[in-house]
Amino acid sequence: MASREDIADARRALPHIRVSDAIRRYVVDLVRATRTAAGVALGASPRAALILIRVAQALAAFDGLAYVTPEQ
Repeated sequence: MASREDIADARRALPHIRVSDAIRRYVVDLVRATRTAAGVALGASPRAALILIRVAQALAAFDGLAYVTPEQ
């Protein structure tokens, strides 16, 4: 089980996990596609794009990487 300090350390590490411009563009394109997709009533917000990047950074950190890969 993770302690509060473990979680705090992980949160502080996230901004240091690099995200390439290509991955950032992919996230923006993905979010934009949800806004124009047939059958989707309410697309993802810009905030959703930021959250997707944060989740990718967290997954990279869990994998022991200093950068996000497309697999995250």
